[in-house]
Amino acid sequence: MATVGLCAAAVAAFIVVVVRRRRSAAEAADTVARATARIDALTGTTFDTVRYRGEVPQLVFEGDLTQVMTVDRLPTVVRGSSILRAGQPGHRQALADLRGETVFVARFSAEGELVLEFGTGSLVIEPSTSA
Repeated sequence: MATVGLCAAAVAAFIVVVVRRRRSAAEAADTVARATARIDALTGTTFDTVRYRGEVPQLVFEGDLTQVMTVDRLPTVVRGSSILRAGQPGHRQALADLRGETVFVARFSAEGELVLEFGTGSLVIEPSTSA
């Protein structure tokens, strides 16, 4: 009888673990869907400016609503064959030159970077390094 009770308890524990894992997967899928919706909402907005909250850069986009994206570091600017990372000569000007440009496509690259494509170039935002 004790063996049956122990087996029943083990089965019940397994069912709870399976339900928790499924819930976690569903929550993860929901998180991805919400993030994708927020990224999709950038399409059609206009890149306005970079502002700082303390030392943390924020990218500001104007559209029906103002959207502010906080990033770990300034994005890489890609224009033609030119790739300019934060701190490199010309990066600040290249970023300023994108002000007023409309985001045509907002997508994730295979490497997990957020890529915002404009008519004259792109911003590439690396994934967050914070946990």
